[in-house]
Amino acid sequence: MKNNVIIIAIIIIAVIVIGAAAFLMTSPTADNKAQITANGSKVTVINNNQDVWAHWNLEVQNLPQKNGTQQTFYVQLWVKPGENATFDLSNMAGYGEETLPQDTNITVLGYGGLYNQTAIGQGDFNTTFLGWTTNQTIPDPTSVYKTAVNSYDVNSTSLAIGTLPENITDTMVIIETTNNIGSNDQLFQQFYIIIDENGVPHFNPAGVPTLCEVMAQL
Repeated sequence: MKNNVIIIAIIIIAVIVIGAAAFLMTSPTADNKAQITANGSKVTVINNNQDVWAHWNLEVQNLPQKNGTQQTFYVQLWVKPGENATFDLSNMAGYGEETLPQDTNITVLGYGGLYNQTAIGQGDFNTTFLGWTTNQTIPDPTSVYKTAVNSYDVNSTSLAIGTLPENITDTMVIIETTNNIGSNDQLFQQFYIIIDENGVPHFNPAGVPTLCEVMAQL
């Protein structure tokens, strides 16, 4: 009987250890920052085009972390026609459900492009960056959100349309701390994200969007 009890105890311990190991292996890593908080400072990218995908590679430089350090993030967004995608600055900066501190100033280098399955012709690039928190909601693209002080339009005409990668089938956001992304996006825009007293991101462009035939990515 004692031997049976010992064997059962060993089995239970083994199950607990294996379960804990499985949990650790499947838990989010430090680089997994794509989750959206309920109350944090967020940025939504809206694709105003109805017939082509919008793609952004964003280098979010030296984002101040809650622990006092700084971290650069590489945010890649694929946005279907007429849809939007959101990334959460509070989560990326380690603030969790808190908004970022007032006057936080973030430099962003953005590279944008247009894509579809056929890569035929040219199109007009038309996206909107919208800053918001839990006290706001993502607006319907048909609304008057463009008049909001916490939004910023990036427009450019006659961009060559690239071929949409076969593995991109839905709107998605990829956030990494190393630069593992690259593309042939033709549009470059630098801007600053500044957090107001309510934790809402605002946008301050550094010049106008620039077209380049060959772009050194990030």
